[in-house]
Amino acid sequence: MHSASLEAYGGLVRRMPQTAVLTLVGALALAALPPLNGFPSEWLTFQLLVAGARRTTPELAIWLPLGLAGIALVAGLAAVSAVRLFGITFLALPRSREAAAAVEAAPSMRAAMAILALLALALGVAPIVALPQLSTVVAGLGLPVTRLDVGRALGLPDLTGRLAPIALTLAFAGVALAVALAVRALSRAARRATGPVWNCGRLGQSARSEYTAAAFAEPLKRVFTGFYRPTEEVSVKVHPASRYFVRSITYHGGMVPWIDHTLYEPVVRAVQWTSQQALRAQTGSLQFYLALLPAALVALLALARWIP
Repeated sequence: MHSASLEAYGGLVRRMPQTAVLTLVGALALAALPPLNGFPSEWLTFQLLVAGARRTTPELAIWLPLGLAGIALVAGLAAVSAVRLFGITFLALPRSREAAAAVEAAPSMRAAMAILALLALALGVAPIVALPQLSTVVAGLGLPVTRLDVGRALGLPDLTGRLAPIALTLAFAGVALAVALAVRALSRAARRATGPVWNCGRLGQSARSEYTAAAFAEPLKRVFTGFYRPTEEVSVKVHPASRYFVRSITYHGGMVPWIDHTLYEPVVRAVQWTSQQALRAQTGSLQFYLALLPAALVALLALARWIP
């Protein structure tokens, strides 16, 4: 595609079908939908927070419902992001000439995505295979370990809830197969009629009538205005004869996240200042470097005096 903007994509499911399927698996895994790996991990996180409310101090237990609400919010936003990623990228009509002429990714790139997709499916169907290894790592760090597997199911000792990923996968597969067979049987029995698709009164559909990535995310941007502080600038050029004849409309939107200004930018500025100070010490003079060695030795001796 030679572009990192979703606005230039669209309709790639016909041009890159294998990449589309593998991307869909990854998007569903990030959205924590069964039977992929994101669902068991999110389910265990919910269970751990519920169990923690029973075993921790009252002061800390008050904050655990906020953690549950935060995880639920993140799960919902991840699902919206997955729909936006796949829908804007692979569905509808191409939005650029590159998208209309796109070709399938290289075999090595598809193989890498296929490996990750298979791992996401395997960890979603049989997460109990990886849990003992993870418990060994945690125990090696000296942290407390709790068994998260009960036979072939997932669960915690203090809770009665259990999750059987294999049974859940078989149930999903059975429902999907039943729906597919029912649709096929009904389609054979139904009378078929061919006609034009309703196109909103347009003579011909084009990519300009599609949802864009920015339009899809606009409702969320308005909900989280306090966090992302979106900026908008609209300029309209009209005909000199009459302002009712619009020549062009230009829209520019951006975001100024307060998290970046509050957390990341001070750290970045501190690192840049430290780097600038370090550059001053790199004068290229061998005599200066030799003079720094005694100073460093004295500083280490003084530091060792105060360290028991």
